Amino acid sequence: MLLGSRLEEPCCPPIVKGTGYVIKHIATYKVTYYFSPLIDNDPLKIIILNNNVVKYSYFNKTPVGVIVLLLPPVNFTIKAVNLAQVLLRWEPNPDQEQSNVQLGYHVKINAPQEEEYETRNTERSLVTILHKGFSASVQTVPWSDHSLQASSWVSAELKAPPGSPGTEIVNLTCTTNTKADNYTHFQPYQVSLHCTWLVGKDAPDDTQYFLYYRYRSRIEECQEYSKDVLQRNVACWFPRTFINSKGRDSLAVYVNGSSKEAAIKPFDQLFALHAIDRVNPPANVTAELKGTCLSIHWEKPVSAFPSHCFDYEVKIYNAKKGYFQTEKMTTNTLITIIDDVSKYYIQVRAAVSSVCRATGLWSEWSQPIYVVLTVKSLELKRKKAREESGDLGFHRGCGSV
Repeated sequence: MLLGSRLEEPCCPPIVKGTGYVIKHIATYKVTYYFSPLIDNDPLKIIILNNNVVKYSYFNKTPVGVIVLLLPPVNFTIKAVNLAQVLLRWEPNPDQEQSNVQLGYHVKINAPQEEEYETRNTERSLVTILHKGFSASVQTVPWSDHSLQASSWVSAELKAPPGSPGTEIVNLTCTTNTKADNYTHFQPYQVSLHCTWLVGKDAPDDTQYFLYYRYRSRIEECQEYSKDVLQRNVACWFPRTFINSKGRDSLAVYVNGSSKEAAIKPFDQLFALHAIDRVNPPANVTAELKGTCLSIHWEKPVSAFPSHCFDYEVKIYNAKKGYFQTEKMTTNTLITIIDDVSKYYIQVRAAVSSVCRATGLWSEWSQPIYVVLTVKSLELKRKKAREESGDLGFHRGCGSV
């Protein structure tokens, strides 16, 4: 409770809050306040000397310290600097008292998705969707002395881009795929990009959409579209891109549109490369049957990733019994024993291992190949096994073949 005050000069409106008390922010004036609760039977006396330094003492005692009031940053701006990328920038408050206190900043992203972080820098580049708008707040905080109270917040925002609701695309999906490039030694692999979407439910019939992607600093506009029955673009194909399939940067895809009847709202989306990369199936799958010993071999998929970066699944289908046997592998060879007279279909698929990047999609299965275990082959194998085991019926593995 405020007990009383003695004002030596006129003051400005209260704009700064102290810990537990309301303190008036006096530009260059001096004011004394008396606060309860009592401490050692003396109310706390606070003297504001200038913008942000407060000396405090008890009513009948000498001053015991100095409180530094932190002032909010100034000139806080948010600027769209690229597709799905903004730059946040602010400046320290010029009225902030120079002291031994190290200052930092607490940044709060309010939209499109909440996020908070602290930094000592005065700018930050962020990759984010922008079709919903973007807003953020920042305050000055003590970097090391956490007994000090943070400043008030300052905020800025980017409005959502204009356009009629329901005219933006929906269900945007994209996939990448890697192919060998025989034309350049320095970049032996090329990454393609394929995206599809649905027309907005309220988009006029004459709507036309246009797609762009950004990877790192490179932006490309689509040149190869697929169309619906109304000749509206609903898919895009980039046979060659600047995307690095081993990279960890997000892929930004932006689609805007035009119509004579309505303003078309733009739409953007971020994709993690590992989540949309369609790995190629393993190459040159072969199978060899010696007696009942089945040896399956394959080569790593066409990919910028080295051999140790792949996991495999091998599927062996027994056509006679109609069931699958699936084996997980980290090498490119599987040796197993089959002992049913049947035709066996074999397929292999691959995925980039979590050792090399975040878990992603499995490839399609390789084209099926087959082997046939005949009655004759099985009898010859059993005869050889009996001879080698002294006719004890001992079943030896593939290594004895």
